[in-house]
Amino acid sequence: MKFTARSALALSLLALANTGSAFDYIAPENLPEWLRVAVSNDKTVEGSTPIIIEELSVSGAVQGKATLVEQDEEVLYYQIDIGTDTPVECYSLATFDGPANSLYGMLSVTTDAIAQSQKKPLLATYNFASDVGVVDHTPYLGLELMFLIGEDASPIMSMVKGFSAEVGDRLQLCIHQEIGYRSAFFSVFESFVTAFTSTESDPGFFANVFLYAIGDMPVGYAMDTFSFDEDDDVYNRSTQSLLIPTDETSVSSTDFVLHEWSSVDGAIISSDRYTIENGELASEFELWVEDDQWQVAGQLQGKTLNTTLQHDSGLLSGFGQYLEAARIRTTDQTESEFFTFVAEADPTAAIPIVLEEIKGNEDANLRMTMGPMQIDALLDGNGIFREMKVSQGPLVLTMSSLYSKGELLPQ
Repeated sequence: MKFTARSALALSLLALANTGSAFDYIAPENLPEWLRVAVSNDKTVEGSTPIIIEELSVSGAVQGKATLVEQDEEVLYYQIDIGTDTPVECYSLATFDGPANSLYGMLSVTTDAIAQSQKKPLLATYNFASDVGVVDHTPYLGLELMFLIGEDASPIMSMVKGFSAEVGDRLQLCIHQEIGYRSAFFSVFESFVTAFTSTESDPGFFANVFLYAIGDMPVGYAMDTFSFDEDDDVYNRSTQSLLIPTDETSVSSTDFVLHEWSSVDGAIISSDRYTIENGELASEFELWVEDDQWQVAGQLQGKTLNTTLQHDSGLLSGFGQYLEAARIRTTDQTESEFFTFVAEADPTAAIPIVLEEIKGNEDANLRMTMGPMQIDALLDGNGIFREMKVSQGPLVLTMSSLYSKGELLPQ
């Protein structure tokens, strides 16, 4: 993810207010009274509908009256009646760009489709609210847009909101084109996700989910999961999904996925990764050893890269960085220096990282320095990351733990 001064400036110009689960970009007192009342409308969803999909090992129930409209290998599409003028629409997708890009893309398509169905021009779309959290152990993103259609002199205003969550190798995504009914809509989405997670296997020995925020505004999440593969190597699947407003009408969407294999001491064996930004593949890279040399192959912004890293020793994995941080927190060791591979920083070089113990600070007990980036972290007594402050230039991004389970060194 690339943070720029322009993005930071645009964020500072937004009028922000955190009012409960959803984070409102416009403070309620700044809304017209009729809109403030409409946004606060809500209800309790009555009844539920069983969802059983044997080929996906799904067995659960979704709140409301759900009707399966479309089903094939790629898409499950439900319309769910919750007693509002428009139904909730929920999808389970086998092919998707990521929780952030797919959610923002679906909301954008929805606003365009509404304007076309009304045979009126889409005048403007505004960021209205966002949400980040977990359903059980599954992180989700939420975004709400306000849009205007019709003529400039007498526009028609409406809203559309959505949630997305990645469960296994599928994306669960729900949309509701209605002003208000936030809790009702979330309860439907929560039950839809739970229907797919209730039978999901969890082979990992450790997982950590972080909330990303700029100030009080939630902008995304990161998730690390560690498990053992068939060779007893450590497999790390790391993901990041972010929706960051760049101004009052635009959002930057980023999804990052890393698959990394390492030995139990944290040394990288191989990895592959990709980043999708604003609906486009921004980069993808593979890293492996051949003839005792680190090889990198992939592409960045459409430009192909095949190179040998000028680095003749080991590289530390994400799992290894957790281990090094834990050692500093739980032993007499006070610092550590090592190299790793961060393609987003420089796909042609090994990147040096320094870890140092911080003393006398209630908010942080470990500092990580990587080039111009500084991360001050708070680890618990077991050496697990709980809070982080990422500083690069004028932008400060905070990370706080939403969910954690397991141990770094399972017995």
